[in-house]
This record gives sequence, structure tokens and C-alpha cells, in this order.
Amino acid sequence: MKHRFFFYFEQMLSKSAVIIVLFFYQLMTWSMTESFSPQEAYKQLVEFVKSPDKPKGIPFSERIPSPKCLNDRIAIVGAGPSGIHMAYLLKKKGFQNVVVFEKNEGIGENSCTVMLRDTLPDMNTCYVQPDVGNNVIELARKFGLLESAKLSFFNAPLDQLSTSVNYSSYTLTEAMKLNDPKIAVQKLFAAITDYIHLHRELFGKYDGALMRKPPPKVMKILNCTFLEFIEKYGLTLLKPLLVMSKTGGYGYVDDVSALYGLMWNTPNRLIGCAAGIFEKKASSYPIESGLQKLWETLKTSQKIDVRFTVKISQIVRRNDKVLIKFSTSKKWEEFDFLIWTSSLFSNLHLIEARELDKRIFSKSTLPWSTIMLDESLHGHLDDEASNIWLTATEKKHEPTCEDGSRSGGTDGSCTRSGTTNQHIKEKTDEPTLSEIFQKHFTGMNASEIEEIQRKMCTHFLRFSPQDMAAGILWDIFDIQGTKRTWFAGSSVVLDSAQSVLEYNIQLVSKMTESFYC
Repeated sequence: MKHRFFFYFEQMLSKSAVIIVLFFYQLMTWSMTESFSPQEAYKQLVEFVKSPDKPKGIPFSERIPSPKCLNDRIAIVGAGPSGIHMAYLLKKKGFQNVVVFEKNEGIGENSCTVMLRDTLPDMNTCYVQPDVGNNVIELARKFGLLESAKLSFFNAPLDQLSTSVNYSSYTLTEAMKLNDPKIAVQKLFAAITDYIHLHRELFGKYDGALMRKPPPKVMKILNCTFLEFIEKYGLTLLKPLLVMSKTGGYGYVDDVSALYGLMWNTPNRLIGCAAGIFEKKASSYPIESGLQKLWETLKTSQKIDVRFTVKISQIVRRNDKVLIKFSTSKKWEEFDFLIWTSSLFSNLHLIEARELDKRIFSKSTLPWSTIMLDESLHGHLDDEASNIWLTATEKKHEPTCEDGSRSGGTDGSCTRSGTTNQHIKEKTDEPTLSEIFQKHFTGMNASEIEEIQRKMCTHFLRFSPQDMAAGILWDIFDIQGTKRTWFAGSSVVLDSAQSVLEYNIQLVSKMTESFYC
């Protein structure tokens, strides 16, 4: 019987697939022998991911409509990571008349860092991935903020257990349901290898958050949920590993589009997960100074003009100007270009949107996220630096919690301080939230539970698997620049700092050359 991937590659009919199949088959044959070495196999897989290759799919336009003059007046709505980073990029290119409007009193939006017991926990946007070319890491390093906290790999307090287990042990045992760790390692590594090669065959090697638009035959394959996709290609062994990905904010594997899952779980990210399993390295870590510090540093370094507590009542977009009316004034303020980075779900009515814009963005759904800063005595949580409460891979009928806490502070107390994140489809009332959080901690035999701070916010706009497979993200990219407007931020890409920064860079890379006018 042929290997399942030979059927797939024959359907794709690409010359590069033949090379990949031969490399893959040789690696897999070797990996199942007595001489299998996880470290050596991991090393070869890293070399493959780093190897050069071309992107696949329909190329983006070389240029998109953009600000033309360096003295253009540019309005950016939203002072979250995307808005501040976009202003930073434009100022670096020579644009001086850039103004950022923020409805709240501070910058960072979902990147909120607070001080507790002489530590700086992040509420919501917490971790960065050690990928090659990670723009968050590069910026933090540039401004001297990359003092990454040294975390061991995640432990997992499971629903059915009263104590936590090492995440790599959990992944292996849950993936295989076997007592033989050697076979579990081999087959789990085989599944990771399958996934990485499949990802490369579908999209090639690309830069940025958004790959080139796949052709119709590939989109047909991707017209399903992420769980259906991994089951279709025999990758169900990865379910326990991919459960971690929902902390990235794109949702549950049996609910979201295969494209969202593939966009978030890139080959570099899977390599990071493999490092955690095979080399006991952390696949993610927080920035000690907090991510909010990074956005504040960008603002200061480029002297970005941010105006806080601003409420916009209406925006009119014309072919020659953008007019903005604020709630505090009856006058219209003129701008040459608009960049919208805030959520569009509840704000599209503020923009004089075209019917095409309405058709695109009205198809989205908007989940909610609650982040609680909390303290408790450890209970059965151990002294590892990070713990993740892993529930079932599939979605549940009621809200679930994920505990991404860092233990202790610098005061020597045995109290555990951390953040607990909850991702749900609909806004939940306060009493229900408190009940869920209390149930979670008492289930771990924790005591003296105290809620320090709670933040409730909307998550990124999410499109259905069918709309994603119809190419809705590329439809959005095609309208970028029309009516003197760019749409950026988590409304058009994944809700992660890395993704929104990469999308910004993609937009700026497509700008027409600008001059002083």
C-alpha cells in the first residue's frame, strides 16, 4: 500500500513534491529503525525548515495604493501593537505627519503589563515565539529589552489528574496511549515531520503573516476545520500538541478554519514545539520587561503623536481625502490617508463603508477573552515556572480556562501569582466568570484564591472555514488602499503581536515610492 502522502503529492503534481517525498521517505524509514535518535532527527528537520524554497500560490500585487507624499497627514486608529508599530514603520520611512488616535488612556490595547510583587505579568499578550526572523524579538533586541525570562517547558495540570505532569510527557502519552516512550517519540516525530512537509508543499516558504493565495485545488483541501484537516492527513497524533495553539487566540482546533491553524502553526512554530519535546527547551517565553514596554519604547523612540481618550463619531472616505469627525467637535478634520487597526466588528458603522467592505467584514464573528490576574496557594501545582491547564482538544459547551501563570515574585512568598485566560464565543457575566475561575483553582486544590485584576476584551475577527477557503483574507488584501484606507491589526490576521507586526511589514513593503510634495 502506498504511503498516504504519496497519494497527496501525486494529486499536487509539482516537481518539488518529488524531492520532498524522497527526503521525507528516507527520513521516515530511518526514523523507525533501532538507531532512531530524536536529537539527530530534530537536527535534520531544523535544517530542512531553514533550507531555501520559493513561496507557492498566486503572487500579491507588486504595489498597493498608499500615502504618496512624505508630508501627507496620516491618521491611524488604534494604539495597540499594530497601530504603534505601523506609525513606527512610517516614521522610519520619513513620514512625519502621523497621528495615532486611541479611545483609551494608554497604549498596547491587549498588550497590558502590570506590576505585581516586583514582577511584570502580561495580561493577554504574554509570550513570544523564538522563531527565526521574529519581528517582536528583533524589536525587543534592538531597544535592549530582550531579557527573556528563563522558563522551563510547560507543565500540564490535566482535567483528570490531581497533579501536574511535564508537557512533553503529556504530549507523548496522550498522543500514543502507549507505555513505550521510544515508539511514542518516533511516531510523534513522524507526525511533526509529516505536518512540516505538508505545510511546505501547500504554501512553499514565505515571509509575513499571510502566505500567497493558494490555488483553487489547494483551497478545496483547506475548506474544513483545522481538526478535520489534521485528521484527513493522518496527523491526529498532533492533537495534544496543537491544543497549546489555542493560547494564540485563534480558537479551538475543531471550530476554526484549517487556514487559521496553518497560519499560526508554521514549520518554525512546530520546530519550537519539537524542541520542547525532544530537547526540553521552552517553545515560548515572556519578555521580562513586558510587551507593553516595547510599544511604549517604539512610541518614544520615534516621537509618535498619540492622542488618548479620543472618540470618533464618523469617518468619510473620499478619493482625494479622508474626513474624520470627533465627538468633541462639530468640525471635520482632514487627512490624506487612514489606517484602521482597531476591531472592525463593532466599529464598521463609523466608516463610510462601501458595500464590498460591508459584505467582507459582516461575515466575521467576534469571540471574547477574559484575563484575570490572580494569586493563590499552590495546591497541587508544582514549582515549575509556567503551568498550562490543558483541557480536551475539542471545544466545550461551557467556557474553559487556561492558566498561564508564573510562580511567585521576588518577595519569597509561596503564593503563586499569574494570569488566567478564558476564550469564549459570547460575553459572559461577572458572577459566571468568578464561578468558573474558582472551580478551576479549587480543582487543583489551590486555596486562598484572590482576583487582583480582571480585563475583558474582544478577540480578533474570525471568519468561518468556508469563507476562509473562499479567500476572504486575500479579498481584504485586494481592497487595501482603496478610498485611501488600509485595514490592519487583528481584524485582518491572527490575534498575536507577531502576526500583526508581520502584516504591517507586508503592507509597507507594497507601498509606492514616496516623495516630498
